[in-house]
Amino acid sequence: MVGFVKCFGKMNYAVFGNIFLCLFSFLTAPTLGCSSNLLDTLADSAFTASSEISSASNIKPSKSGFWVPGGNDTDTFVQATFSQPHKFVSLNLEGTTTACDVMTSFDGVIWESLAVPSATLTFTQPLYGSYFRIVPTACSGDCSLQVTLMGCDCATDSSITTGSVTYLEPTSLNDNFVRLSLNSIKSISFAVQSSGSDLSVLAYLDNNDTVVSVLTSNTVASVTLDSSKLPALGTYLLRTEVQPCKGSGRNKDLIVYHEEAITGLNLQTAYGTYIPLVDPADFFVTMTTGSNVEIEWMVDQNMTTCIDAYQGVVRNVVKTFTFTEMRSYNITVFVRNGVTSTHKTINVMGIRRPVNFVVETTPGLYSTQEPFVVTLTNNLTITEVISMGELYLEVLYGNGQNDTTRLNPLFQNITSVDGSSLTCQYLIQGNYTLVAKVRNAVGYQLFNFSFYAWDRLNMTLNSSSLSTIGIGSTFNFLNPPNAGFRYTIEYGNGDMATTTDLIYYSNFSVTPWVFDYPVPGRYTVIMAAWNPFYAVVQTFDITAQHPIPTMKLNPTGGDFPIDDGFGIFNITMMEDRPSPTNVTCKFDFEDESFDNQPTTFVYGSPLTKSYQYDVKNSAKSKKVLFECSNLVSSWTGFANVTIRDFDIADFIVNHPPEVPMNMTLRGNATELQPFGEIGSVPVAVTFSAQLYQMNYVPPRVQFEWDFGDGSPPVVLSKPTFNYTHQFQDRGIFNGILKVIYGSKKEEIPFEIKMGVANFSSDKYEGSPGKDVFTFTAKDLLGTAAYEMDLSIKQITLTASAGIPVSETAIYNLRGQYLPKVIAYNGTVTELLYLPFHVGVDYVFVGINMTVPSELELPPGNAVFIFGVPDGADPVLDIRCEFISGDRIDKAIHARLKNLTDGDPIVYNYQYLTLGFHFFQLLCKNFAHTYTNNSIILVKNECFSINGIFDRQYSNRTTPMIVLTSKDVDLASRMLVYCPERGPDYDWTYYNVTGMDEDVYNYTPVFRPTGSVRFAKGSIPAGLYKVSLNVTLDGTWMQEYTFIKFEKPKPYAHIVRGSKYIVSFTSGEIDLDAKTESYDAQLGYGFNEELTFTWYCNKELTSDIIELDELYNRNGGLDYYISYGPSLANDCRNLFRVGGNLTSGNTTNSTDSAFPTNGVITLPLSEPNVGFVIVVAVAKDELVSYYTQLLQVVSSIPHDVNIVCSMNCLEKYAVTSMLSITAICYDCTPNAVLEYEWKLQHFINGTYEDIPSLINMTETPINEAFITLKANQLTPGERYTLSVNMTSNEKDPTLAVWGILVNYPPYNGTCVTDPKSGNASTSSFSVICLDWRDEGIYAERSDTRDPTLNEPLVYEYVAYIPETDGSTKYYQSAVPIFRGSESTATELPLPVGSETLDYKIEIEVRIYDRYGDFAVFHHADTEVRVVPDTSMVPTNLQDTGALDELFSVFDRNYTITDAGGNSMAVVRLIQSTTSIYLSSHLKTNGTVTSTSDLFSGAVDQTEVVEDLPVEPVQEQLIQRTRQFTEILLNATTQTPATSDSPMSAANARQVARSFAACVSNPISMDDASVIDRGLQRVKSDTVLEFFHRRRNTPKYKASDLVGKAIIHTWTLENGENKEYEGEIRGFEDGVFKVVYWDDKEKKEGNEFELTEREINIDIQEGNLFIKDTTNLDHCYSTF
Repeated sequence: MVGFVKCFGKMNYAVFGNIFLCLFSFLTAPTLGCSSNLLDTLADSAFTASSEISSASNIKPSKSGFWVPGGNDTDTFVQATFSQPHKFVSLNLEGTTTACDVMTSFDGVIWESLAVPSATLTFTQPLYGSYFRIVPTACSGDCSLQVTLMGCDCATDSSITTGSVTYLEPTSLNDNFVRLSLNSIKSISFAVQSSGSDLSVLAYLDNNDTVVSVLTSNTVASVTLDSSKLPALGTYLLRTEVQPCKGSGRNKDLIVYHEEAITGLNLQTAYGTYIPLVDPADFFVTMTTGSNVEIEWMVDQNMTTCIDAYQGVVRNVVKTFTFTEMRSYNITVFVRNGVTSTHKTINVMGIRRPVNFVVETTPGLYSTQEPFVVTLTNNLTITEVISMGELYLEVLYGNGQNDTTRLNPLFQNITSVDGSSLTCQYLIQGNYTLVAKVRNAVGYQLFNFSFYAWDRLNMTLNSSSLSTIGIGSTFNFLNPPNAGFRYTIEYGNGDMATTTDLIYYSNFSVTPWVFDYPVPGRYTVIMAAWNPFYAVVQTFDITAQHPIPTMKLNPTGGDFPIDDGFGIFNITMMEDRPSPTNVTCKFDFEDESFDNQPTTFVYGSPLTKSYQYDVKNSAKSKKVLFECSNLVSSWTGFANVTIRDFDIADFIVNHPPEVPMNMTLRGNATELQPFGEIGSVPVAVTFSAQLYQMNYVPPRVQFEWDFGDGSPPVVLSKPTFNYTHQFQDRGIFNGILKVIYGSKKEEIPFEIKMGVANFSSDKYEGSPGKDVFTFTAKDLLGTAAYEMDLSIKQITLTASAGIPVSETAIYNLRGQYLPKVIAYNGTVTELLYLPFHVGVDYVFVGINMTVPSELELPPGNAVFIFGVPDGADPVLDIRCEFISGDRIDKAIHARLKNLTDGDPIVYNYQYLTLGFHFFQLLCKNFAHTYTNNSIILVKNECFSINGIFDRQYSNRTTPMIVLTSKDVDLASRMLVYCPERGPDYDWTYYNVTGMDEDVYNYTPVFRPTGSVRFAKGSIPAGLYKVSLNVTLDGTWMQEYTFIKFEKPKPYAHIVRGSKYIVSFTSGEIDLDAKTESYDAQLGYGFNEELTFTWYCNKELTSDIIELDELYNRNGGLDYYISYGPSLANDCRNLFRVGGNLTSGNTTNSTDSAFPTNGVITLPLSEPNVGFVIVVAVAKDELVSYYTQLLQVVSSIPHDVNIVCSMNCLEKYAVTSMLSITAICYDCTPNAVLEYEWKLQHFINGTYEDIPSLINMTETPINEAFITLKANQLTPGERYTLSVNMTSNEKDPTLAVWGILVNYPPYNGTCVTDPKSGNASTSSFSVICLDWRDEGIYAERSDTRDPTLNEPLVYEYVAYIPETDGSTKYYQSAVPIFRGSESTATELPLPVGSETLDYKIEIEVRIYDRYGDFAVFHHADTEVRVVPDTSMVPTNLQDTGALDELFSVFDRNYTITDAGGNSMAVVRLIQSTTSIYLSSHLKTNGTVTSTSDLFSGAVDQTEVVEDLPVEPVQEQLIQRTRQFTEILLNATTQTPATSDSPMSAANARQVARSFAACVSNPISMDDASVIDRGLQRVKSDTVLEFFHRRRNTPKYKASDLVGKAIIHTWTLENGENKEYEGEIRGFEDGVFKVVYWDDKEKKEGNEFELTEREINIDIQEGNLFIKDTTNLDHCYSTF
């Protein structure tokens, strides 16, 4: 027999509430006959379900469908109801239900449950009941179910015995009561008697909760009660039923007491063992556990006083009794419930509560520690006192403290003595309620009193009236009270100290404290102190200042140069602290003391104080004392110095002789550097120049450090003695310190060794297993160790005294190795590598190279093949690299590969440029090298191979440098051989930033073809890439070039010039730097965006020359902008703007304190002082300086200003004229003025007169204006050109113009190629190299200037020399080209000199930014240009020669014109005309020649016009018409409205070509020039010259006197400017010409020009003569 428990699922609770049953079935093995399909026997109405989509009866196997519950059914079941009990033996599920719970019941109320985990189950023990329910617990999708249930009907099945249960009684109980304690389990056994079979037992409580019940045999049943399963404590009815399957059952009812056992019983009173008499007394019963208890109380003699019942859980019970007798009582309590019974007894004593006592004291306001008395009295009898038991007097002071006094020893005195007393005091402030208690065990008598304990406030706040910021002020209270008090302290800066009420309740304990003011100032401190009864307020002031921290005076000794006498001292704050406040100093230089000087110290910015000692000739010692203080601190500095002379030859250089330097490997491994880059760890070395004990480098001394390591020399215009240089490599370097002082120069050589030890190998290439490598380490002094790592072995060698040590190695494996050594001697440790890696590899025979000899561009594709010879051994790891020779792509291209027979390196490459390219190949393995070269022609039949641009500018690192302030023309140099295919020109511009190139939208001033113009100011400064794509039908050519546009610094100028004299009686003078200063890129008048910074130093000088000498002797501009603001004579504080004095501090102020206006006012208060005024004019971080020396005198001179009209920039262009005019602003019309000009040279610190000025000028030296001839002054030197003006109105006036002479460009060369050629077919090139310029600097520098990349302009002119047998002269000059490129290519040249073997001398002028130029005229630029004799006609009938000549011209013209460069066409015409002019043909007969017409020798009205025309003449006339048409077209390339017309250089070139065309009368008739000229030429163009030549009679020199002219001059910046003037006179071959300064033509400058100069300028189109009958320009020669 087997018993099992079946538990209910969720559905039972939902349907049946709290009913939950567990059943035990006892049965024998299933009867074989009980196997009916039970469900099919039922009607459809016997089936019910919790919900249904399809009918519940579909669970029957006989149905075709399935029962499907509703979708939202959460308590799903389906049930079959039988009319009588059945026995169930097995179950089979079909549908999606895979597991379920089955439930059976006899009455539909009490259910038995069993879990079915699978679709098929035979019950281990049969189930019984009239109801069968299935609850799905698992479905494979939506639940659906059909069930086959096997079993039988209990009433009809023969295997089931019928019988009733006749006996059911408990066998383990004495009665029908079950006592179940909380949290316990109890089992009850029953005896069972029945004659039937298939019994089941069921036990449940009256609340329908079930308990576990089982049948252990046919006669024994067991019920188990578990306290934890019962819902609550209390009494329950337990019913136990035993039911047979067939027959009647029996039940048995038992009473169950479910209680908590009574534990932890206790009994006590509120007063311990005492109880009060008369008054109710409470007794407290407590228990740890217990429920539903009954409590019985018993007082003395076991007399029950009462019985009380308490339901539920009981823990506390209170019972009250009243007692009247003073005696002892026994109190007993009995406590019981259904499961437990217990009791507790206590003994108590009854006494009376205290009464009739009196406590007295004096309440009120007291100070802390002030005593008061508490007194106790009474009027009781002894008996009354004894009845109260133990008595105590307890005093509670209200502050958490109390005193307790036992009164019983005083019993005998209580009635006879008037009580007792306590003396008390409060130690802590506060408001207190004092409570006095007279108490015993059961009660007390209470007395309350109010006390106020607060101390009087008589204290003061103490602190110093001075506070040192950073240290702070100490504050403390004087005469404080005993106890604390509230206070607030306002420090006057917004900070406040405050307290809370907590401070009241402790003794005064405020220790002195420090408050530090963060900001200097005077502060009012307000202290308010209070408690609830007293208050104090106090006010006082504190001054806070930053102290003077640790300071250092430097120097404290040593020398200062006597040269300027300046002692320069630096006071340095040694701590990073705020500037001390309101410091005043005394600066005592011994010769003079400056007291009470307000001084500001700033950390990181040493305060420089200088004093100029007046020491003559000999050295003098000086004691210097600096004393500085403020209210809170002071500092004193001392120095003893000597003012002495010096000689720069005495400079020495100090440095360590050798410096350790490790080697390192940098970067990633590459094919060329398999171990990375082998280099050195940079080491910085400090070099110290020393001159005696000089404290600073004397003014005007410049250093140029050349460290000999290949780094650029360092030029220091304001050096210090120490300079730190970082060496990048090891080696022995021979450096030079060049010291420059005025015209003196001294070179101090020095030698330094970077790296101490040395490591080398006898070879770096070898064969595996064969070659022996010897490695040597040396040079480490002392006892040295060398740890060699040779890659294949390591070894340590030792040596002494630098003796070399060596080790050998043979490498058996091919590869690359990098041995290293660590060398050390206890002082020096160095890591060294070999300078190159060691390569070990097998020798290879050679490399077969296959490259094309020529190819077409585009596309320019080439295939290069490098391989081993047929049958040769493979070559492993070979690297082949090549340089294509392309003029733009100059990179090294490389491939690494194992070369085998049939597997070569194949490299696809694209050329970018046309031409002959030198191809270079280098192949090597680890140890051996192979080289080969070849020439590759890259061509295009439609383009000349020279390409488009000058290719030296095709790299962004070598751009063409130009200025944004000038027009820049860029033209294609390439000829187009296929013009019939229609060339188009596509220009693209890119802005280059770093490696990025962004398209730049630029619109030229006219539509570009083969050339483009960048108009001045139209391109922002920066680097640009310019690309031109010349496109033909079917082909194209594209190249690019790089141009760097540099913006020039703004032009700076102060009105009245660099030197000016003013009377102190004027009171003030306006300094105007705005009017004449301008943005050099935009031109004069553009000054609104300029910023101005002013400097001012006041000097004691009596005249302007003395001031100028002092200025230059002190070091000029650099000195005054570097040291001026820190000198004692700094006068910027005098400046006024709009009448307001500036707030600058003379001693120490920042630039921000001074005005930045372009116009300021300087007050003049005394004579015999000079002012050095410097203005810095800035725009876009570019700064220019201008100095005005202002001498204040006591006399009253005129207001005279020198105005420059030519050569006016900050440096004077020596190759140009200088023209200036003295203008008197305050002279009246009646003034009689006389002028005397003087030129002075600044030499050795003073100005010396140059007496030969009259020979150096174009004008007299006694007029208001003066013009200095070109090339009269020495480059790099300083001069003054001054005028002394006397008048009948004021004192003599001296006005001075300062001159710093510029250097022209220098150092370069130019060469021509080829040296000879044909005028009709040859193209020539001029290449200039290595030209440099000092730019804005005053001196040239061989080290600095090459790095400046100054913008230069190159002008090429061809001079054709002639000779008369003894003298060489130049008949004509032919302009060729002018531009920023240093080369000119594809140049057709005219026929050279017939008298000098057809020689042409090409002169190159190289212009700098100031218009100064160097002339290169050398044999290297001479060429021989001959005519092709087959093209020169021998007579007027030789048209065949001209046919060939013009055939060549037509071809070349078409090609050149297609290239888009109009000036190239002009040069071609010039070259062509020179060929037929070389024939010297003349017309026959005596007819007046065209040249006679030109000369004016014959009256034109008498000319016979119908002369016969020869064939050659006819052909030349036709060609002349064509040429003039072409030339006229060249002049119209720019629209008339353009802001950038044809440049003067191009105009001259067109003019010279036109002159060549019309120079021979045989080639001209009226129609050839006149008609076309009238139709095409504008009156304001250069080429109008050629129209006027045909109609203007020849002038005699004397005829030009009185003529109005327009004369074109080349300015210092290379631009051309027209000046209107008048020829005033002619004498001895010299013209006097006046150029007007004003529109009214009243004022002007007079120049002297030679007859030759006038003639040349007329020929070159630079001189326009206004005829009296026609105001248009006209030209002539004489």
